[in-house]
Formats: sequence, C-alpha cells, structure tokens
Amino acid sequence: TGDIKINSDNSITLILPAPKILSSYLTEETKPFLRETGILTNGNEQLETEIRNETLKIMTIEAIQRGILDAALKNATNALAPLIGNMGYTIQEILIQSD
Repeated sequence: TGDIKINSDNSITLILPAPKILSSYLTEETKPFLRETGILTNGNEQLETEIRNETLKIMTIEAIQRGILDAALKNATNALAPLIGNMGYTIQEILIQSD
C-alpha cells in the first residue's frame, strides 16, 4: 500500500508501492511453431507445457528489461497528478517503497 504526506505548502509527497507485473499469459491459440510427431506419437504435452512456462518467464524478463515497470510508474504519476491537482494540491515528490 502507499501513503500520502501533505506538506505545509499544500504540496503532497506520495509514497507508492513499487510497480510489479501481476500476471502474464499466453492465449490458448498459442501453439508450437513446429511439432514433430510420428505414427506412434502425438507429441509431448509435458514438454509443450514446460516450453510455454519458460516462454512466459522470458517474456516477463524481457518486458522488465525494456522498461515496463518504469512505464507503469510514469503512467501512475500521469494519472494521479490531475486528481491531486483537482483537490488543490501539487505533487512535490514521489517515493517508491522498497519491497
């Protein structure tokens, strides 16, 4: 949870929780690009599940490296600033809680 400190000059210091990825998923339409099967086998579902899970991990890491958490913080700031302004305050500082 976050916190708000109202300063004597009608400015606000916001203390926000650190942004985090809450969920990631692949749709059911996501299929293997190439699946080798034979006469006696229909593929390995366990291997496909492991590959899907590994893909999700890689996607999450890549999203973080490309700045999705920084973008989330910027979006939060852009959304909160007008709301706080409508209440007669300005944002002086935004602090992020450590985990």
